[in-house]
Amino acid sequence: MNEHIKIAMSDFRELEARYERKLWVRAEQVSLMASVGIYRGEKTCRQEIIFNIAAEVVEPEDDWIGDTIDYRTLVEQARSLTRERHFELIETLIRELAHRLIALERINCVDIELFKPAAIPPAMASVRYRIAKTRREMEWAG
Repeated sequence: MNEHIKIAMSDFRELEARYERKLWVRAEQVSLMASVGIYRGEKTCRQEIIFNIAAEVVEPEDDWIGDTIDYRTLVEQARSLTRERHFELIETLIRELAHRLIALERINCVDIELFKPAAIPPAMASVRYRIAKTRREMEWAG
């Protein structure tokens, strides 16, 4: 490696160590069909819901997907959950998804928005849920 590059990298790492850094992986406008709602029609027909899912992840050591969370994991977790059962409340659905994601090893914090377009035409109902691991949980896992 070129000597100038080595010096620049060490300077960069020293500078990086001075700041709190957060890396977020996002999957936005994830449109899925789900059985969700309290009304009779909602219990018999699946309807569109839209997720914006953000996960604060541990920074990867190398340029390798195994050192981070693939954004497809966020989508697959949402898809799997919406296929499992009926949810009376979108609040319950979003909370369960957040708890599934925060349980994954490389995720420190989850911030999810869920939109239910057909809830109150012409508006869109939505909820937002955020959950973060405590510093102790992160130290124990790391």
